[in-house]
Amino acid sequence: MNISKSALQNPSALANHLQKRIALLHQLEQGLRGHAFDWGNSAGAVWRKQLKDEFGIELVTETGAAKAGHRIKKRAQPVGRMYFKAPISKYADLYVLNVQTEPK
Repeated sequence: MNISKSALQNPSALANHLQKRIALLHQLEQGLRGHAFDWGNSAGAVWRKQLKDEFGIELVTETGAAKAGHRIKKRAQPVGRMYFKAPISKYADLYVLNVQTEPK
């Protein structure tokens, strides 16, 4: 995990930095347990990038899985859904790549 210099300036800043990551991981954990989250476009884009960059966890739509050469496993339930702006302008389900997907 990359921790910014500003987060290391004092205990409170570090605690806030860690709490944000814990909250994000908690949402993902709840999604894996069947309590899917709903993310808007802007926040969802940031959180998806954060999960991938900091934890190596990639969330994909069904289309994103197909582009990666994967398909959604038969019994997989989405961990959440995210709103995507134009051109689709709708919510799409999110799945954890390589956990809820398998190579075609």
